[in-house]
Amino acid sequence: MLKRLWRSAAPAEAAAGRGARSGRKEYWFHAVVTTYETLLLEERAIGAVPWQYLVVDEAHRLKNPKSRMRASIERLAYEQLTLLTGTPVQNSAAELFSLLQLLEPERLAGASEAEGGFGEMREAEEVRRMQALLQPLMLRRVKEDVVGDEIPCKEETIIWVELTGEQKVLYRAILDKNVSLLAQADGAGKGPSMNNIHMNLRKLCNHPRLLQREDAPLPSDPAAAVAALTDASGKMVLLHKLLPKLRAEGRKVLIFSQMTRMLDLIEDYCHVSRFPFERLDGSVAGGKRQACIDRFQNGGSADAFLFLLSTRAGGVGINLTAADTVVLFDSDWNPQNDAQGMARCHRIGQTQQVKVLRLITDKTYERAMFERACLKLSLDHALLGGG
Repeated sequence: MLKRLWRSAAPAEAAAGRGARSGRKEYWFHAVVTTYETLLLEERAIGAVPWQYLVVDEAHRLKNPKSRMRASIERLAYEQLTLLTGTPVQNSAAELFSLLQLLEPERLAGASEAEGGFGEMREAEEVRRMQALLQPLMLRRVKEDVVGDEIPCKEETIIWVELTGEQKVLYRAILDKNVSLLAQADGAGKGPSMNNIHMNLRKLCNHPRLLQREDAPLPSDPAAAVAALTDASGKMVLLHKLLPKLRAEGRKVLIFSQMTRMLDLIEDYCHVSRFPFERLDGSVAGGKRQACIDRFQNGGSADAFLFLLSTRAGGVGINLTAADTVVLFDSDWNPQNDAQGMARCHRIGQTQQVKVLRLITDKTYERAMFERACLKLSLDHALLGGG
């Protein structure tokens, strides 16, 4: 289609003096809807059009001024630009300032956030200056403004989980870089790579099996398999107690995790516990993706009790209002990704109160991660929520 993006002025139009004399091209469309990926593939064709209005959805993808996507957008010829995003502040004020530079290139291009007088947003004056810059540029509508009381409220509960005895021993071994002890805990005798200690700590907070380079087989006896999956992990101990109760109440549950291997373990647990479930992660193709969403949405809790989702693949673009309970098995560095996950069921069409259960392993690196994420959210509220 992009090869037909424009056509020359028709002979009758040329005779009437429209378009031909100036060599101006006339286009056969009024609007083009495309994707970021298509823009990268067809940049020459799209870039040849002098656009009057450019609307960019999911604009937070342009926060990195050095990214190829950002460069492609900046090379387009347009008169007016609108950026749409629900998460303009994800990690720092620098990301927001970067988007403002795209909107006001002549005024802000080349200036850092510090040079703009905003610094690291540690002082009230810096926040006020950024809000003053945002005020004429931003139109913000939150869910409550649009739907009011149509959607029942959402309730989030943080559940502090204790490490099991095995997890405590391995946690200390990782901090001490005790490779021999970690190798003993690995069924293959290799132990985890120590190149990324923080990631190993996060894995351990979920389940010791994630430290193994090769997945150990489960016992053939169902009761023994359940014990192997749950006894070593504080979070799985809690989940083992929680899920039967939620099913008895007739609830439908979304379980989010950052780690697909953790979803593998939860999937194994669902099989041996005979919990009906669906699963969606980055490996699920488009057709199968919609099919599993439809089964969950249209089936009762007896047929579709759980939906296992990776936070990145299952956190955007889908509607799962059949669920009324969300379990965040682990938290993202970016709190907006967790918020997107909750929004899969807390959205227009939801008729029940949504309960969010966030599992955090106490007195560990995971708690420090969560506290840092809370600071990021407080920055978002300070800048966009009126301080």
